Amino acid sequence: LDEKIVCAMNPTTGHEEFAFLSNEIPGMYFWLGVNAPDIMEAPGNHSPYFVVDDGALDVGVRAFINLVSDYPN
Repeated sequence: LDEKIVCAMNPTTGHEEFAFLSNEIPGMYFWLGVNAPDIMEAPGNHSPYFVVDDGALDVGVRAFINLVSDYPN
């Protein structure tokens, strides 16, 4: 990916069941930031004010394709 990817998040327990399920079935979880580049904090996806920067979707799809295509290796 050509874009700058930054991981700057506070820990969260929003999906605590994922760790439990991953003990039974191998899995991976990653977050795709969808804020505009100049927005550091925004309403969450359950808010009526939630907005997705469509530019993030291209990065997310390409990241997912790379993860899936690299998995057999």
